[in-house]
Amino acid sequence: MQYQSRIDEQSAQQAEGTNEAKRAVGKLKVNYNNFSIEKTPSGKVTCGITFNLTNESEAILRSLSLELQWSAMKTSISFKNIASDASGKINYRLMGEGCYTISGAPEITVKACRLQNYTDDECADKIEWK
Repeated sequence: MQYQSRIDEQSAQQAEGTNEAKRAVGKLKVNYNNFSIEKTPSGKVTCGITFNLTNESEAILRSLSLELQWSAMKTSISFKNIASDASGKINYRLMGEGCYTISGAPEITVKACRLQNYTDDECADKIEWK
């Protein structure tokens, strides 16, 4: 019996090492592109933007909700069901003078992050603005 329990202990340690290695790889990369600003004839400012997410992890991203804050503009975006090694995009339209402040990386607040076989905190740790 002692022999079996030693093997079980070694197997558990090897599996734990494998899981740790798996958890160390693969990011959820978020960025934006196709940014444009328009002013309507009535003087309202709008901006178009495409948000992209690339799931470089080995797990399915069930859902991700982010709040993005630039100096004078705040918005929320959500992605759902993005397979491993796949991408998703959201075409978005914002309104207001804050469009002029959108530049560079925003401050990101993770509202919810569900990645298959990961805790919420582990999922959130994988998010990277690229």
